[in-house]
Amino acid sequence: VCAFVSLCSAKNVEVWSVSHFQTEVREVVANQNKMALVYVHSPDCPVCVWFNPIYKRVAQSYEDNDDLLCTDIVYEENRELVTELAIRAHPTILLLSRDNLRGAKYGGPRTFDHLRAFIEYKLTGNAPDLRHYREGLEENWEPAFDGETG
Repeated sequence: VCAFVSLCSAKNVEVWSVSHFQTEVREVVANQNKMALVYVHSPDCPVCVWFNPIYKRVAQSYEDNDDLLCTDIVYEENRELVTELAIRAHPTILLLSRDNLRGAKYGGPRTFDHLRAFIEYKLTGNAPDLRHYREGLEENWEPAFDGETG
């Protein structure tokens, strides 16, 4: 089952230390060969407010997937962790894997289908065909990510 670890929520803000994140997320990814989707957002960010329901839908769509841990972090409440993750803006989406514990940064369109395509590409090496979304995008479109952080 995909565990949704809400590192911070609007009702119950929890400040995570770097060491706690290391134990609860990175060690699980490294030792259990899972991936972690890390969403960093701010309650004052209009783009984040708009994207929050999409992210929650994506996380819920992976509830039955044992290979993915979904997390969310409130930027302002977790400055030490945000700095350690080399995050300079929000919203930021990272996908941590055993091979990349710093995380691959997602840089594609903020849509349900595109984010799922990025995750599927990282989990399986295959991405769903999103040709119907390619209109207006460059010809050689692939699931977008900015590369590795750090």
